[in-house]
Amino acid sequence: MAGKKKDFVVSRRDFFRKGAAVGAGAGLAAQAPAQVRTGRIRFDQVADVVIVGAGASGLPAAIMARDHGATVIVVDANHDIGGHAMVSGGRVPLGGGTSLQKKYGITDSADRVYLDHTDHRNREFRFGDRDLIRMWADENAPTFEFLIENGVLFNDVPPTIVNGGTVPRLVVAKPFSDNLKETINGSPGSGLVRHLEASARAKGASFLLRHKMKRILRESASAGRVLGITATHDGKDLNIQARRGVIVATGGHTANVEFRRMFDPRLTEEYQTAGEPWSRWRRASLLPWTLEHRSGLHPMSLTRSVIPSRKQYISVVDMATAT
Repeated sequence: MAGKKKDFVVSRRDFFRKGAAVGAGAGLAAQAPAQVRTGRIRFDQVADVVIVGAGASGLPAAIMARDHGATVIVVDANHDIGGHAMVSGGRVPLGGGTSLQKKYGITDSADRVYLDHTDHRNREFRFGDRDLIRMWADENAPTFEFLIENGVLFNDVPPTIVNGGTVPRLVVAKPFSDNLKETINGSPGSGLVRHLEASARAKGASFLLRHKMKRILRESASAGRVLGITATHDGKDLNIQARRGVIVATGGHTANVEFRRMFDPRLTEEYQTAGEPWSRWRRASLLPWTLEHRSGLHPMSLTRSVIPSRKQYISVVDMATAT
């Protein structure tokens, strides 16, 4: 069994709370004060935490940041929230001893999850980063309960086995509503992201849709502390200061041709990703220092945890549901 690295994961409480100035009406504080100057950069909006991507990674990150007292701005290039998860099948393979597993008499543990997802005989998992998988396995059950606590509803049926595992873990979210526009043609994935969106908004997170991240702002061009991001909207740039950190939750790595060909050279440009524009991938050339994120986990990656790039002070989260 791989040992757990104590210094790999930053404390979520420390990340979100240290230095955060939050009082009554904290949700509105995420957009003020405007036109703040930090060195030579003029910021138009300010928040403790700026999250890039409003999908199945960014939404939980926004909720957790607000739960820890941080002001939050979520930026997404699309006209709606949800990302790839919006048009997914809403399949969430989380185990480790969830409440639904226990209800149906299924015995599971974080150790069993880890072993199943580091099985060298499974070609989808053999290249995974063992440290990330260990952390992800430990977070399986807490993440499932987090989803329940924030309104996500799953079909009340026994979980099933998926991905060559040894224990039933796969559950499916219920579509958010009967409104085909609201659910993007009845997608079960809507039952995941719409409830998370509602929770994030109710807790005070602010959303900037149709805002595409253009660059990450740092103390110098390619080094130093991260200060925030520049986003574009209607042809205009908007600088957003992040007092505590930037969380990159853009996901969509299956549309990254270079990345996926690391695992299977046959997956060239002619193989496209379904679900545009919700599943459109944001080019990683903007984030060359986040390549520690190459965990190789499929079809789900990291969940609730916030994972820092140890050298560059950028947090990366990716929780993608299966298709």
